[in-house]
Amino acid sequence: MPLRFGMVLSLAIVALTLVACDNGSETVRVTDRYTLDMLGAGVSLTEERCDSTRMGQLLYVGDSSSIYYCTGKAWKKVNGKDGKDGRDGKDGEDGVDGKRGEYGISGTECFIEKFTEGFVLGCGATKAVVRYNFELPDTCSIKLVADSSYVLTCGDESVTLIQGPQGAQGASCVQTDIGEGRVKLVCGNDSVTTYKAQCGETPFDPDGSQFCYGDTLVERCNMHIYDIQKQFCYSDSLVDLCGGSSYDLKHQFCYSDSVVNRCKGKIFDLALNFCHNDTLLLPLCGGERYDYDFYRCVNEENIPRCPKELGEKEFCDERNGMVYRYTIIGEQTWMAQNLDYKVADSYCESRDHDNDYSCGETGRYYPWHTAMARSVMECGYGHECPDVVHPYQGICPDGWHLPSVDEWETLIQIVGVDTRGYWDKSVGLYNGHTHGEDEFGFSAIPAGILWYTNHDGEITISSSYRTEQRLSVQFWTSDEFDAENVYLFYVFADGTHYNQIKKIYYRKSDFARSVRCVKD
Repeated sequence: MPLRFGMVLSLAIVALTLVACDNGSETVRVTDRYTLDMLGAGVSLTEERCDSTRMGQLLYVGDSSSIYYCTGKAWKKVNGKDGKDGRDGKDGEDGVDGKRGEYGISGTECFIEKFTEGFVLGCGATKAVVRYNFELPDTCSIKLVADSSYVLTCGDESVTLIQGPQGAQGASCVQTDIGEGRVKLVCGNDSVTTYKAQCGETPFDPDGSQFCYGDTLVERCNMHIYDIQKQFCYSDSLVDLCGGSSYDLKHQFCYSDSVVNRCKGKIFDLALNFCHNDTLLLPLCGGERYDYDFYRCVNEENIPRCPKELGEKEFCDERNGMVYRYTIIGEQTWMAQNLDYKVADSYCESRDHDNDYSCGETGRYYPWHTAMARSVMECGYGHECPDVVHPYQGICPDGWHLPSVDEWETLIQIVGVDTRGYWDKSVGLYNGHTHGEDEFGFSAIPAGILWYTNHDGEITISSSYRTEQRLSVQFWTSDEFDAENVYLFYVFADGTHYNQIKKIYYRKSDFARSVRCVKD
């Protein structure tokens, strides 16, 4: 970078001295609008801009000891012509005795070139650009008043120019890097410390390990600079930000501008999978994630898991996580609640809840073919159910089965026919509104039955057949009477059949009933 020096010419009839500049010396300003610049050795003139903003400026080129001025389009050399050698008094027009020829005061040795707002004056080795802020007269004259002084007169204004002595050659300068982005420049006996570069208020080395972003110093990434609003450095590699944030590529990944934790170190598609406890990669269930500790996904539906701890006389149906009470009567173990396991062709008391996880206290209602876990074409009305071997699991959980007629009759032999022994203690009975005794813990409730129609295998539930007086509950067995009828047990609570539990057979069609299971 060239060293800048100023030089001012006062036009209020103030003498101007052009001084040959020693390295580091003070210089005189020419005008407030003008500076004289000096280029050091080895700097090309073409590197200096010359346009309307620098029109009229002077430029001293050290290599050639020449002065140029800017015309607004190009630099023009303004060095005055050397006076002819007048040692013998023959060549200098005014150097009669040869003593004054060295100043080159011949009329051809001084010149004036006019340009916008000023003119160029050259006399011998002295050159100057004069810029006026007023109208330049059409005629000017130059007069030598001393061996090295000239008076320039233009109209009523005059300026005296004095050629100073040749300055001593300046000493060479040495630049030393002192670290932390600073350098020390020593020129002869003078020295100055400066920054290589500055970021905000902080010095730094632009060739070092940092770069400046705005007013902030940032560590380079493997010596590369980058846009910190778009990228970040990870293990010496540049990575795009994720939604404006950086992240740990070893443990995270970017998904739709969101940072997501890897699952056991793996990247996955959040539209298809989710990670449970950062260790188990699972498919979504019905398009949703779920708590794997408490639910399973079955047919795209969240099914509760069995709890880790169960109460006394409880068991859990692993198929849907439903917990049931059970009771031991004689050598049999019976469910103490109605089965509540949702399958096709199974229903709640209210049709609005058929798709619910649980039907509540009444449990679910099943047509007989559904209780047998068969299709209506296999075991429905008019079809003798094939391959029935006791104990027959049917719709019951693993380890349990649909009770046969014999198992129901064994139960009756122990509990008796008095239905108060079967009803839950909360159940009010018709006869004087007494309640069940439930001595054996069978805990029956008057769930009633559901009436349905079957048209070519299409089941349509019509309405509940359950009475307001809670008069009965009916349970399926696994035994057919014939292709059209099946055995069931009917627990009554009405006036006509009060205190009776009866075995009857009835059409396989028309009604959906409750199921109790017996342990294998």
